Amino acid sequence: MSHQVTLSIIIVSYNVKDLLINCIKSIKKTILNTTYEIIVVDNNSSDDSVQALKSVFNDLKIISNNKNVGFAAANNQAIKICCGEYLLFLNPDTIVFDNTINGCLTFFKDTPDAGLVSCKILNPDKSLQSSCRNKPSIINAIIENFGLYLLLQKLNLFSYNYLRNWAHNKTRSVPTVLGAFMLLSKKVIDQVGLLDENFFFYGEEVDWCLRIRDHGLKVYFVPKFQIIHYGGASSKEIPVTSYLNLVKSRKILFKKHFRYFSYIIITSIYILGMVSRYIIRSTFFRSKHYKNNIMFLKGIKIMLQNN
Repeated sequence: MSHQVTLSIIIVSYNVKDLLINCIKSIKKTILNTTYEIIVVDNNSSDDSVQALKSVFNDLKIISNNKNVGFAAANNQAIKICCGEYLLFLNPDTIVFDNTINGCLTFFKDTPDAGLVSCKILNPDKSLQSSCRNKPSIINAIIENFGLYLLLQKLNLFSYNYLRNWAHNKTRSVPTVLGAFMLLSKKVIDQVGLLDENFFFYGEEVDWCLRIRDHGLKVYFVPKFQIIHYGGASSKEIPVTSYLNLVKSRKILFKKHFRYFSYIIITSIYILGMVSRYIIRSTFFRSKHYKNNIMFLKGIKIMLQNN
């Protein structure tokens, strides 16, 4: 198959009009000597994102959904119409630095075992944003759900889920990465398949990374190239809907990548973790954390559902 452009840049957007426009401007400013297309999939935004894009840019491919179909499904829509030999999946709340796209593209082409390439991701204040993840495991589930990560991170004894105990200044293969910047080839996608649309939001990039590694390829973190990601800097409490989507995604991920007995163990750990947080917050912080208490009960119900 001949490709019309070298790179397809795919951005899924939902109610982040101004950030999205700035993201696209940063792409156009920094990408050099590469034929490319930008495909924006709007998941039924209510902030007039589509009209704003059309008023600023005249060379975008825009898919405007009449409902929010989720992150995985929206990206798959773009994959099916793209013309690039390589595909960059980029969050709309990002700013691309000089040579990031070209540099990662060159790295991918020069690295035979590369299945996915990501860059260093920074918070708006230029501090490091933890973007590399360990493969889900029973040990990590215990550490996360029972507060052990607080002690282990303080003592720097264990990398836990976010791989924070290394300098992030050397290129290396990692288990999984954050989905804010993911560069793949169309050939790799043809091998491993599209994003799994059972994931509405959260978990789809972890699943993709694991499937890529199962095919004998590597997921690379290349810190020489950088972006800013605004979403990851937020320290606000996770809304109930987002938390429940996260719980659903974890259950799907565990069921897909763990054998039955291990799946039962890891889901039981998460249930016990939510039960313990519910009991503690209901007993000592009932009024302050009322929404969280309800959230944990709903999360427990999701984990217990037989589906």
